[in-house]
Amino acid sequence: MSHPFVLRASCLGLGLWSALANAQSSLSPMPPSGPSDPTFDDGRSQGLAEGYNLGYDSGVADAIGSCQRDPGGCGITLGACLTAPQYGETEPNDNMVSADRLVLDTRFWGQSYGIDDEDWFYVVTDQPNQTLILNFSVPGGTVAGWKVSIRDAAGNVIAQFDTGSVSASISASGDITYRTTLGLVGTYYISLKPSTLNQDPYNLAAILQDSPLDTQNFIVGFFDTEVEPNNTPAEWNRLVTGVTMYGLINLSFQPGTEVRDPDGDGFEYSQGVDVDWYLYPTAGNEIITLSVCNREQCTQGNWLFEVYDETSAFMTSAGIYTPPLMAFNSDTGTPDMYVMGLNQGGNYYLRVSHKRLLTAPCTGYQIDLDNNGIPDGGQCGCDSGYQCDIDILNPGRPTTNPETGAPSYPLCLDGSGGGDAPQCTVGCRCVTYGGTIEVPANALTSQYNFTLTSTQQPPSTAGSDAYQDFISRPNPYAQ
Repeated sequence: MSHPFVLRASCLGLGLWSALANAQSSLSPMPPSGPSDPTFDDGRSQGLAEGYNLGYDSGVADAIGSCQRDPGGCGITLGACLTAPQYGETEPNDNMVSADRLVLDTRFWGQSYGIDDEDWFYVVTDQPNQTLILNFSVPGGTVAGWKVSIRDAAGNVIAQFDTGSVSASISASGDITYRTTLGLVGTYYISLKPSTLNQDPYNLAAILQDSPLDTQNFIVGFFDTEVEPNNTPAEWNRLVTGVTMYGLINLSFQPGTEVRDPDGDGFEYSQGVDVDWYLYPTAGNEIITLSVCNREQCTQGNWLFEVYDETSAFMTSAGIYTPPLMAFNSDTGTPDMYVMGLNQGGNYYLRVSHKRLLTAPCTGYQIDLDNNGIPDGGQCGCDSGYQCDIDILNPGRPTTNPETGAPSYPLCLDGSGGGDAPQCTVGCRCVTYGGTIEVPANALTSQYNFTLTSTQQPPSTAGSDAYQDFISRPNPYAQ
């Protein structure tokens, strides 16, 4: 993890020699040799032999050690160890390709020419786990208002800090020191972007320090992404626990099929179908968590996530619908989290498709006699919308009103109707949608992301060693 820091190492070069000079000047000087008096010389020789100079040497050593332990106490900052700016950025250096290589231990000067101007630099490590130390300052100005990112050779951000929110690392001279460990050998990039309209010239310096850390680092991605085609279980993309997967539901429209919709305010198109399949193998007795849109905000869309075992996945893909083990919808931009257990070992498949994102016309309706939202059978139709209320003839036998002699019909199933009119108001619900969609304004192909994490579990908490230990603890309330 990267973090601001106060420099705790001795400063090579000018800073250390300055500290040594300060330490020497703070101590009493050696006495002069005096006149050529044999008695004096004998006394001085005797004093040296008896350790007169030990205090001086000890004082110098203590002063140097104190500065090494606390450079700030001796007035030493990282900026004090760096040479004056000798190199400037070369425009354009607005991306990785045109980045300037930093000369180590030397200040570079640069300047932003607008809120969209980024300055890029790079360093090259020659050993694993080297520490990159960055020193940032704005001579004559404020250090706030910059976002500094450190990226690997592929452009992934591995560390980042805002110069206005790291006050603990700002030295008395107004410069910022920041460091991070670079695990792999290769090129690393530093990008600076103003977070406000900031055109003050800045200084940037980089130092690489070797590290005794021998941790092995691997080349891994920061996230995974679906690889098309993955439209069937046989074309799965593999899921890795803890690594975010990015996917895209592509809305494909058949050219030449557009017709003006009945409302006259848009067009309808034939829509292709894009379904994404992912594979997650497990040894069983595992709890998995699906966190949707947790990496960053998803784009416009609604997604249907379904989890299948291997048999039901291939049956569903073949058109033989099989209920999923778990299914849920995730709405646009809303982080959702769902947890389920996988008891049996084997391959499990995650299917991602759209919840009905765009408007599709209804081509088949059924009557909802009791208006509970569930179709009861029987054909009906609506002039517009996905559901409507219609009047149907009351199938009940009327009785005769003894006072008026008029027919009196029974109440309908939902309690409406009755009286002398043979009709009930019932719902008409859509059960079949057509193969065309209405494209609303600003409809977008929708990107989603989700992270699967897993926890290996015993068969149940009650069967775990922890639970046995729990129930064995003394309990005065136990019967």
